[in-house]
Amino acid sequence: NRERTALKAAVLNRLVQGVLMAIKSSFDAATILAENTVNAALLSGLRDPAKCDAFVAAPAADKCYCSWETDEEGNFYLHVQVGLTV
Repeated sequence: NRERTALKAAVLNRLVQGVLMAIKSSFDAATILAENTVNAALLSGLRDPAKCDAFVAAPAADKCYCSWETDEEGNFYLHVQVGLTV
């Protein structure tokens, strides 16, 4: 339970920091990619390799990611995909 609490706090703080940086940059693509790269590094470091592939900064069909994105209409959102490639 203590590990779960620590993991939740680390991820929550990272996501809040990332969205604040994106907003501060007026959703600059380079800033969003930099924040997504930090997300990927943090989550890859915390993962169990037997249960989850390494995270990448940019969304891809067969990869794990936790990435900030903007869609065609300008909406900003967090897109997450987690899994294990067999």
